Amino acid sequence: MTLTDYTINDDSFYLFACAELKAREKEFIEEQKIKRMIGVKSANDFLRMLHETYYLKYLTDAGANDNFENVIISELKSMVSFLRDRLKAEHQIIINLLTLKEDLHNVKLMMKSAFLDRDMEKLFVPVSYSYNQLKRAMEPGSHENIDLYASSILQYAAMLSSTEKNHRTAELKLELFFLEKLYSLTSAIKNSMIKDFLRHIIDIFNIKNIYRNKFSGEKINFDLFLHKNGFFNINFLKNFENENFEHFIQQISKTRYAPLIKQEAGLPHEAEDGVCSFEKSEELFYIYFFDPVKYTVSNLEKIVDFFIKKRIELKNLSIVFTGILYDIDRSKIRHEVLLLDEDKNRSNWRK
Repeated sequence: MTLTDYTINDDSFYLFACAELKAREKEFIEEQKIKRMIGVKSANDFLRMLHETYYLKYLTDAGANDNFENVIISELKSMVSFLRDRLKAEHQIIINLLTLKEDLHNVKLMMKSAFLDRDMEKLFVPVSYSYNQLKRAMEPGSHENIDLYASSILQYAAMLSSTEKNHRTAELKLELFFLEKLYSLTSAIKNSMIKDFLRHIIDIFNIKNIYRNKFSGEKINFDLFLHKNGFFNINFLKNFENENFEHFIQQISKTRYAPLIKQEAGLPHEAEDGVCSFEKSEELFYIYFFDPVKYTVSNLEKIVDFFIKKRIELKNLSIVFTGILYDIDRSKIRHEVLLLDEDKNRSNWRK
């Protein structure tokens, strides 16, 4: 199915929510301003420019200027709160789809904490739940008040931490369980575009995992990390287990994911900036994937599209602030930031 083959039906239930988000589009920072932020001399100069944006409300809080991560987390929490209040009960799993990165990071962190018997709260990202809530939820017979989806994953993580001797193997098994559970619940929505969005995410997980396996020389059985439910057939992916890295790149270059590994986009193994190019190409794909929703008025897809763009903006701001704080070369910061008006010309997703 191509990116424009979806029939997107409006849903009157989401009329008010989509009207809210339409009005909120003005809160997105113009790309020209992002470019000016990249060029400032200091983190304080960056924050002064941020005071002129929607994010001012977080900067006025005590301590926000000293820990920019609080700004990012606060806005992610605001996103989760909005979705919890506006989504139908059967659509609540969309929250977990949009916070996939943070949720997976947190559950892996909780499992590692159990493995090492060490507190790791400083590395935790408190978006949906607190560190202590998830820690209690991993305890035997826990009745912590969290959703069933999160509870089942944490209980599985607790089992792995007590039965698996190899932490890397446990992480891979947890990731498989995590994505299979998410796919099962997302499929129940019966929305082809949302389901296919996750299928693309799964494919890209597989591409990254095979890349890491080939490039690092890890001798890990592909069955431990290949996710089913993507567009790629598992047997197609398993064929790369006994092939070299170059063959893998050549074959993926013949698929819809070619722009992720094209030479002009930066192969992931070339340098650190290559990884960023890979990630930017992935984000560009999601932007283009949801492009058809601009012709609609009120539906679930339109809500997801808004918050994908919100997450990309938050990532951009985090990259810029961190780069300026540590005095990274401004050209390198720019290379990591996704600016659609420029980067779309470096991608061939639409070709």
